[in-house]
Amino acid sequence: FFASNDRMLNDGSSDRGGIFGLISSIYSKGLLQHMTDSGFTDSGDFARNLGGPCEQFSSRITKPIVIDYAKVKTHPKDRLVELREYTEKLAYAKRMVNAPGKEHYRLLHYLTERYGDCRHVVDVGTGSAASALALGATGVRVESFDLPVGVKERQMAWRDRSEEAWYAGVVGAGAEIDFHNLNLLHMPQDQFIQHMNSTWLVFIDTAHLPYSKPFERELFNRLMDMQYKGIVILDEIHGAGTFGGETERWWYELQDHAEERGYTYFDVSDIGHYTGTGIIDFSGKVKVIKEK
Repeated sequence: FFASNDRMLNDGSSDRGGIFGLISSIYSKGLLQHMTDSGFTDSGDFARNLGGPCEQFSSRITKPIVIDYAKVKTHPKDRLVELREYTEKLAYAKRMVNAPGKEHYRLLHYLTERYGDCRHVVDVGTGSAASALALGATGVRVESFDLPVGVKERQMAWRDRSEEAWYAGVVGAGAEIDFHNLNLLHMPQDQFIQHMNSTWLVFIDTAHLPYSKPFERELFNRLMDMQYKGIVILDEIHGAGTFGGETERWWYELQDHAEERGYTYFDVSDIGHYTGTGIIDFSGKVKVIKEK
């Protein structure tokens, strides 16, 4: 339930100590007891019950996911307004509540509020935690990954608070985010499969250099290699004027290979980020309804 500044040990396990161990000890009796009393479950593998039993712990999507442009545009932003005080205040606090088509945060909130279940969702590229907050606004557990140097950017979200006070506020506001400071490409295969086979949604917003620094492409290929069956959301797919145009080039490559690789793709930039938002669907369950 609690965030972790995980330190990966030689055997691949995590040491969840430090300040978050303190927070855990403070909250565990009250909040974890509340989770049990409310019908929540904790199996140690991201088990959580959101209003009903989870179908199974896998990345497979069994029910339709309908992305309705009109409903995304009118999706309430109240929770984003409430949580924006926990991101960087000069830029991202404003961006979090911008309209769909300018920013993607309302779309992320829409997806997890309507289709979130007991499984966690994955946020790759924590930054100032704005996307993690949007994904977790309705209580869905978020596993957020960034390189260790990314901690400096996340510190901007603390503002004038200590890390302990910042995270206590996030928990108090009902968001459930687990931070991991590591490169997913370096995660042992068994741990990678455990994380990704327990989620139906992966959001990737990192360096946007899929050719010169091919983290995004290699992560995507790793998901395909393990036969991931959920959806992947990509940011900046039309960054033709930025990042050397690499993200747009990669988006066209993904389209060209969709049939042979067994996925469908949707450009949802009109209700996502103005620089481009794309969805890769490995489930065959996504339906997009555009406005007439």
